[in-house]
Amino acid sequence: MNNLERLISLLSDPTQVTNEEIQTAYGCFMEQLRTASQSEQNYSEVFRMLNDTRIELVSLQTFQRYEQGKNALKNPYLLKAILLLESEIELLKLQIHYSHIGKPEKCSIMKDKIEKIVRELNASIQVGEVELYNIVQNAPAMILMMENAFDELKTLVSEYKFPSFDEEITFFKYTKPILFSKLIYLRKIYYLEIKRPISNFATIRTYLEKEHEQINGFCNKNAEFIQYYRSGQSCFDEYYFLRGRHEMDLNLESFYFERDPKFSTNFDFKVAKLLANDMLAAYLNCELSKLKYQEENGYQINEELPPTQWTDKKTALGELIYSIHEEKSINAGMIEIKALATIFGRIFKVDLSDIYHIFLEIRSRKTNRTEYLNRLVKALTRRMDDADSR
Repeated sequence: MNNLERLISLLSDPTQVTNEEIQTAYGCFMEQLRTASQSEQNYSEVFRMLNDTRIELVSLQTFQRYEQGKNALKNPYLLKAILLLESEIELLKLQIHYSHIGKPEKCSIMKDKIEKIVRELNASIQVGEVELYNIVQNAPAMILMMENAFDELKTLVSEYKFPSFDEEITFFKYTKPILFSKLIYLRKIYYLEIKRPISNFATIRTYLEKEHEQINGFCNKNAEFIQYYRSGQSCFDEYYFLRGRHEMDLNLESFYFERDPKFSTNFDFKVAKLLANDMLAAYLNCELSKLKYQEENGYQINEELPPTQWTDKKTALGELIYSIHEEKSINAGMIEIKALATIFGRIFKVDLSDIYHIFLEIRSRKTNRTEYLNRLVKALTRRMDDADSR
């Protein structure tokens, strides 16, 4: 039994499995998938194998639901496996497309560099997804890696003239959106987790369902284009996915003119957002499924937290936040100051959206710049002295 069959067997088995079993099987599944995608086999054979596996998993998702006992552990792995297969299938389509396009000698060096960055970026994303155990802790480094890679890709593509319209359309219709969607998705779930409520099941469920509503709003607003893209049509590709097309009757993103026209087309960002929303919807479904399982099996969330309100100055809280961040006391420093301020703001019900301005105010003090921290040291010392004297 190969690794693909092993994962399908575990997912379809009605008996309970341990988290270690399903996690090990999923890791082996990813490794075999990566090996198959990078093999020298005939493209059509690999494509058929990936598509057949995807059909098996989607059938399981459609006809089998794991909602009771330890079998609930299977849901996230089933969804992740389907998403990974779909990503590999899309990338394989690109390889098939490029294999049928000639490589003009004049542009071959630049094209090779672009394809090398795309390959390396995709490989790094796959490795990063395997190691993404803690989103809040691990996502920032992965986001930074992807942003740096896109900066490099942007520099090359902005100066590159594609040998044909077909190649340019393929890059902006498939290559860039597929990769960029991962960055959009990762940023979204990172901030989703940073801002996740910590009160009770109902509040968390409402929070997650609100994100679902935003996805539905995007789909309703762009229903016509989504149908065009998902159905594989190409009649308007030259307007949607070629640079320099400024037809004003197109349904553009509001900030279209703020983007670099050498690295963007009318609709490549919309495709990336569509693909990111697909992944986000699956993530939300997983989280809602886990939430339901926890609620039904008596997991405790602090339902009654005492009311808390910050009653000192904002600058005092600012001193505390920046000190914690500088000392790397949370997530070993792998958290943005804005995100940390958001967490404190939620806990203590205070608006810290101007955290950078607060820091400037602290820095501008002529004397005693750590006024609040000094007060804390004195207060704690006094408390210990009082305890010692009893």
